Amino acid sequence: MRCCAGAGGGGNNFRFSLRMSASIFRKSILIHRPASDVKAWLARPGVAERLTPPWWRAENADDDTACAGAGAGGGAAACVCAPAGHVCSVREESASSCVLTDEVATGDEGAASAAAAGGAGVAGDAGGGDARRAGLERLFAWRHTVISDDIELLAAHGAVRKMKFAVAGSSGLIGRALTVFLRTQGHEVLRLVRREAVAADAARAVAAARGAARNAAGAGAAQSTAADGAARTAAGAAQGVAASAGELFWDPAKGALDAAALRGVDVIVNLAGEGVAEGRWTAARRDAIRGSRVDATRTLVAAVEKMKHRPHLLVNASASGFYGDRGDAVLDEAAPRGGGFLAGVCEAWEREALAARELGLRVALMRFGMVLSPEGGALARLLPVFRGGLGGRPGAGRQWVGWLQADDAAGAIYHAVLSQACEGPVNAASPNPVTGAEFAATLARVLGKTAWLRAPAWALRLRFGAAFADELLLASRRMMPERLLDSGFVFRHARLEAALRHVLGK
Repeated sequence: MRCCAGAGGGGNNFRFSLRMSASIFRKSILIHRPASDVKAWLARPGVAERLTPPWWRAENADDDTACAGAGAGGGAAACVCAPAGHVCSVREESASSCVLTDEVATGDEGAASAAAAGGAGVAGDAGGGDARRAGLERLFAWRHTVISDDIELLAAHGAVRKMKFAVAGSSGLIGRALTVFLRTQGHEVLRLVRREAVAADAARAVAAARGAARNAAGAGAAQSTAADGAARTAAGAAQGVAASAGELFWDPAKGALDAAALRGVDVIVNLAGEGVAEGRWTAARRDAIRGSRVDATRTLVAAVEKMKHRPHLLVNASASGFYGDRGDAVLDEAAPRGGGFLAGVCEAWEREALAARELGLRVALMRFGMVLSPEGGALARLLPVFRGGLGGRPGAGRQWVGWLQADDAAGAIYHAVLSQACEGPVNAASPNPVTGAEFAATLARVLGKTAWLRAPAWALRLRFGAAFADELLLASRRMMPERLLDSGFVFRHARLEAALRHVLGK
C-alpha cells in the first residue's frame, strides 16, 4: 500500500522504531490492529486533512504554494503537508497486528521537501541532517499521536452504524476539526454553508437567464421558453455540484433552510455564531453576536419541525460565558446562570435549542471553554505576542480559565452523540482548569519564552471596552466537565502543557 497519510503510534498498542540513514528517514510502528483495518482507515475520505497538523496549517496559511492538495473547504486550511517522496506501507505481522512504515527521502530535493514539511525555521536551514530530522520528527510525531488515538477510538466504537451529520458552523475552529474527524470515523457530513460560491451561483443563473427570457419574449415565445429552460438547467447543475460536495446552502438570518434537503440526517450539530472576540462590543456587534446564534438555532429547529422523518439528536454549541464571573467556585452543569452579556446570550441560545425536545429530539448543549488551536481563537491571537517575548498574565492572573484542545472539542461532540447520558448542559472543558497566570506561564514555557509582563485590568478595559475585558479576559470560570467524565469520556490532552505542545508541535 502506498499513501500520503502519516503513521500512527502511542499508547500500549504501538511500538516505534526510527532510522535515518544518509538518504532515507524511516519510522516503523507495530500496531495491534489487523492490517486490513489500518489500510481501510488510511483510505478514508479526509485522512490526508486529518493528518495535517494545525501548527503546519497556521504557519502556511498565507502560502498558496504550500498546498499539495485541498479537501472540503478549500484553501490552505485543507493542505496536505506530506513531504515529496513520502511512502507509507502496511505489512501484516499477525492476524491481529501489523507494521506501518513511513519512508522519506532526505537527500537533495527530498531533503528540502522534508524540511519544509517540518515547519517554519526548518525549510531554509542549511544545517544538514539534524535540522531535517528535527522537521520530520516534529511532523510524524504529531501524526503518530493522532492516528493512534483515532484508530483506538474507531476500534472502541466499531459497532457504531454509519450516520449522516448536518453541521452548521463547519467553517469555524471546532467545525473544521469536527467535519474531518467525523469523515475519518466513517460518517457522512452535510455542511450548511452561507457563502455564495455554489448555491448562490444557481440563483444568479436563474435570474440572469430569466432576464434574457423576458428580453427575448418580443422575438418569440420559443426563444423565451428556451432561455428559461437554460436557466433551470444551470440552476440544477449548480445545486448538483453543491450536493456532491456535501454542502447545503442556508440563510439563517432570513430563516431559509430547505427541510427536504435534510432528509436522512441523523444528527444536527449547530456551531454557528459570530465570533465574540472580533472587536469592541458596540450595540451593533452585540446584536450580531446574539442574533446570529438565536437565528441559526431557530432556523434549524423550524426546519426539523417540517420533517416527516426527523433526526434523533441536536448537539448545540453554548459557552462557558453562561456562568458569568464566578471567582473560585467550582462550576458543574448544575451551576446557575451568571450575570453579564454573554450569560444572557448563552441562555437565549440554549432556550432556542431546547425547543427541539418538543419535536422528539435529544438535545445536548455543549458549553465550550477556550478552544486551543493555532489556527484561530484566543491562542492564535496570543502566539505572536508570546513569541515576541511580550506575553504575560491578564489582570491579577487569579481568574480561572476553562480550556480544551480542538481534537477534544470534536471528540466531546462525538461522545455526546453516542452517549445517551449527554442530555441538556454538557461542560466541554478539560478537568484541569488553570488560572490566567498559569496559562501565561505555561504558554511561555512551551515557546521557550518568559511571561514577565502584566496587562492591568484598567488597560484592558481601556483598550477593548469594559464589558469585553471583564467578560472575556478577566472573568473567572472554574468549569468541571462532570457529565462528560461520568459518562466515560476520556480527554486526549487533559493537561495544558501537553495540549499546547501537541497543537504547536513542540
